[in-house]
Amino acid sequence: MLALEDIQRWTTLDELERGWAQAEQQQRQLGKIRRAMEQLQDIEELQDCITGTLACLSLKDYDKAAVHLYRSTKLSSVLESQHARLAVTPRAILDQARAELRRIVQDEFAEAVRNHDQEAIRRYFKLFPMIGEDTLGLILYADFLCSLISERCKDHQVEKTGPRSAQAKMTKLYEMVAMLIDHHYPLVETNYGPGRMLYIMYRIQREVDTQAGMLLDSFHEEYDVDKLETKQRKQLSVKSAFGLGIDLRLLDRFLKELAVMSEKTAIYHRFLERRARAEQETLTEDEIEQRGDLKEASMALNDAGLLQNSRLVSTMASLLRHYLPMERYFTRKSIAKVLQMDEAGDHDKTSTSLEDVFFILKNCCQRAIALCHVNSGVAGLKLLLYPRDAQRGHMICLNNMEVACDYMLKLVEKLRDSLAAVGNIYAADDLDAMTRALDSLPTLEAKTRIILAQESIEEHFEQHLQNKLYSLVQRLFKPTRYLLTEMAYKEQELNDNTPSRFITETESLLAPYYETFTTANWIAFYKLAACTILEAWEAALYSARVNELGAFQVDKDTSALGTFLRNKRPAKCPLVSERLERLSEINMLLTIDDVCHQA
Repeated sequence: MLALEDIQRWTTLDELERGWAQAEQQQRQLGKIRRAMEQLQDIEELQDCITGTLACLSLKDYDKAAVHLYRSTKLSSVLESQHARLAVTPRAILDQARAELRRIVQDEFAEAVRNHDQEAIRRYFKLFPMIGEDTLGLILYADFLCSLISERCKDHQVEKTGPRSAQAKMTKLYEMVAMLIDHHYPLVETNYGPGRMLYIMYRIQREVDTQAGMLLDSFHEEYDVDKLETKQRKQLSVKSAFGLGIDLRLLDRFLKELAVMSEKTAIYHRFLERRARAEQETLTEDEIEQRGDLKEASMALNDAGLLQNSRLVSTMASLLRHYLPMERYFTRKSIAKVLQMDEAGDHDKTSTSLEDVFFILKNCCQRAIALCHVNSGVAGLKLLLYPRDAQRGHMICLNNMEVACDYMLKLVEKLRDSLAAVGNIYAADDLDAMTRALDSLPTLEAKTRIILAQESIEEHFEQHLQNKLYSLVQRLFKPTRYLLTEMAYKEQELNDNTPSRFITETESLLAPYYETFTTANWIAFYKLAACTILEAWEAALYSARVNELGAFQVDKDTSALGTFLRNKRPAKCPLVSERLERLSEINMLLTIDDVCHQA
């Protein structure tokens, strides 16, 4: 019984296995039939593509011919099969048709460009990717756009009614480029795919680099910038405000045009940066490596999508190096000219020059901001608004100082508004740097008010000169100087130059103040300086050990010091005279004390 059951079980398993094998065989046969039918359909479609391509070429219906060729690219399995290995293979027929269509489309595109037929240009440009020549299409289209830019620039050069200045021509150039990119981007994106506009933008940048470089060169020649800077350097090297003379109107026009060109260039670069980065983000490294046009563009552009080696950038940077010295010269000469015509009425509290000076400062500072170049902008603001020499930072008229503080705050607010107007052009870090430069300016106004409140002279002296004079006296007139032997006295009498050194060094310290201050301010300043010298001298004598010969040396030094101070005295100063008399009395007491000590 067990053996019979086992035999029946084995028989059932064999039948099941045979059934499964038959089912699998049927599935394989059905798969072969299905693939054969699909291949047959592909062959029929390939035949339709070949006949359709040839028929459309004969009828000059190039759009449909391109469609048939594009369909054939999806049938690569049929083209590679053994059934396609005939005397004249389908691939050979299609390649020949594709080459013929490429030649025709290329010729028709060139003819459309020559005739300025925009509709035909767009039509044939769309056909290149359909026949597998997308790189060629982009190259030809970029050539067309670059020639368009070049022709427009040449037209602007000869137009009598068009823009004449370099900055106006450059503005037109940048506006045209922005319109071209915005207008042609959808066409390229739709027919060539995401990221392919990057090559077009790269080629446009190269052409703009050439055209803008020529405009900047002509701008440089028009104003003869090197000669202009040489003249301003020579004029600054002499004290006279006359002589070589630079036309301030010409210089103002040069600076205005330079600022506009720098601003428009920054806007142009920011526009390109946004568009190019968007294109770069859609591309992978494999796509860039596989496509020659993208590889060429990526090698020539930086991470921001701008040309790595740009003639425009280098030429603009070279011109901006002239900005600071030119702006400094223009500001100084303009303010000097205003001050020459300064006047105040009998009932006026401020002079006429105040508003004019701040008007000049406002225009120059706004020009520095309009450069949209952070290094030149910050340097320009510091040059124009920061005090170059704190020791000379006094206003002559106290009323003018008060109004100047108010003007400074208003000026900073206007400059902030100007910066906000162009803030979207700056990068975030650059905008922060410019903002910090402006935010630090109110401290100048606060310092000016402190100087005004304390009337500045005494505080200025204490900060800048008092310690120097005190240290000078202590350094030269040491206590050991007046404890002399006969030999030391004779040697000191022959070779001593301490008084002359003191006079020379003191004069060098006082000279800037004597030349800068008005008579009234110099008198007040001189009193402070003379009293400090005499106090330091008294302290030195009190700490000195004086013998008889030393007393004679004290008398000589006192006489030299008194003569020097009297000669520098601008008017009768009772306080200084009293201190000199006090010094003489101290000298007399030292002599008597020495005599009594010897007795």
